[in-house]
Amino acid sequence: STLFPYTTLFRSHIRLLTKDGDMSRRSIQLSATPYLLSGLVNTPVIQDTVSFIGSIRISPLGWEYKAFQPMINQYQNVFDNFGAMVGDLFGKLTWRRSARSNLSFSCFGSLDRYRFVLKDQSSDVMGWNNLLLNTEYHINHFAELDDIHASLSFNRHIGVQEQEFITGETYHRFQMRNNLAEVTLSLSGSKRALEHSNFLFGLKARGAVFNPGTSRMSEGIRRRGAETTPLVDSRTGTILFTMHGQWEYTIPSRFLLRLALRGNAYAYGVGTPENGWLFHPEASVTSRWYMQRQIGMELSFDALTQYYHTLEGIPLGWSLDMTVPSDSALLPEQSLQGYFGFFGGFQRHRFRAGAFYKQMRHIVYYGKASAYFDSSQSGWHENINVGEGTSRGAEFLYEKDGDVLSWRASYTLSKTDRLFPGLNGGKRFPSKFDRRHIANVSGDWRFIDRNKNSAGVSLQFTYQSGHWESLQEGTVSTFFIGKKDAVPIPFVSAVNNFEMPAYIRLDASFFMNWIVRNQEHEFRIGVYNMLNRHNPFMLHYNVETGGWNYVSLFPVLPTLSYRIGF
Repeated sequence: STLFPYTTLFRSHIRLLTKDGDMSRRSIQLSATPYLLSGLVNTPVIQDTVSFIGSIRISPLGWEYKAFQPMINQYQNVFDNFGAMVGDLFGKLTWRRSARSNLSFSCFGSLDRYRFVLKDQSSDVMGWNNLLLNTEYHINHFAELDDIHASLSFNRHIGVQEQEFITGETYHRFQMRNNLAEVTLSLSGSKRALEHSNFLFGLKARGAVFNPGTSRMSEGIRRRGAETTPLVDSRTGTILFTMHGQWEYTIPSRFLLRLALRGNAYAYGVGTPENGWLFHPEASVTSRWYMQRQIGMELSFDALTQYYHTLEGIPLGWSLDMTVPSDSALLPEQSLQGYFGFFGGFQRHRFRAGAFYKQMRHIVYYGKASAYFDSSQSGWHENINVGEGTSRGAEFLYEKDGDVLSWRASYTLSKTDRLFPGLNGGKRFPSKFDRRHIANVSGDWRFIDRNKNSAGVSLQFTYQSGHWESLQEGTVSTFFIGKKDAVPIPFVSAVNNFEMPAYIRLDASFFMNWIVRNQEHEFRIGVYNMLNRHNPFMLHYNVETGGWNYVSLFPVLPTLSYRIGF
């Protein structure tokens, strides 16, 4: 939150701005919690001209597991060991060229890698890492325009999944990677017209290289002597050109109307014989009416196109996100969505309530999970189903800010389903991440609030319905021509036929803040997961018992954090 202070989440549109460094004052912050060690420096490099802000965060999750391993393992009998490498690094250099313009260079990198060693000495590895490089130039009041913004960025994402086990005397190792690299160049500007109107417009070009099915298999009598298959390479390139414009009419505290149009030209299969072009428009309409100064209602409609598909139907136990590009066979996902709601507030109270409906088509689903890895050897296009989906629901938010008591409550009721003609007998089934109920309540009570000292208690509660998985419910014996003995075939009654247990957690903490000699201190002590509920982290198939086991990481645990800023 320190580095990304401004986030707008509005009907599936996200805008994220990074914070600039301080041009005049140096500050350092150090923080330690049981789950995160972090440090931040914010300093001028050249007074009032060049600044730098940077941070590093590392999670001691793996070390803590080893410390609490006896306590954790008494509640689960699935894995012997657990390791984690989790952290990120951020840095941004900003040059204020004049009072109207600035130039910035930023870098962000993250690594999440987990390894589970199971009771039967098999192991699973999952990991994700990201790298983002960005250059931005911003100028105010240039020529006839009020604002011009230009940026050049590079983004790389890698997802990794590995499984290693021994059957009899044979060693097996499966490795799979999902790679995506992007370069984006964008230019946008704004112009205020008359008293209440504002125009925004821009151009964007994005080139991407996908390699979604990179994989290897190793099998042999011994680990080091196992034979490894050649690396499967599914590299393909795309280019997306976008032109967009927006008109906004605003009467402060009375009325807002926003109209946006976007035109997309998409090239797929760049550098291959199967190349081609696709063209799609997008549109958005938003309107707000204020019935009173702080109370109003909002209506919006969006027609959107998405050129990157995330394959649904990845087998249970695999967390790899397979991101694949659209082409002539897998058309871009298109959606129509609407929202209607009310908002308002009085004094320090604010509320929002609304309902939404979204219809999606050209969703892709991997329809034969049992052959997922084998099919990757011949290309990720194998066993792909194309269908549609809907999402509908209502959401509610109420929050109150106060000097002594502050609290926030939110609730979402929703339903998201899928329909694929070739799956589930042509019947609708719940989306993997369909969660019917999501409720969050948090509160802070400050019983000491002075100029340089404060103290209080915090409570956070969350409830989330479990997501859905496709589980084998048994086997059916069948006979094949030329075979005397019956062959067992896995029986699954329906797609996503099993709902995971709900995620429920209650945290509580006591905090103190004080300032000594211009040093800001924050101390917090509390209890994580007070209900001692073992929320499933993942499901793992037990070969010996022929059943699935829940895996949870942390029971009730004490928490302690300390932060200093100077």
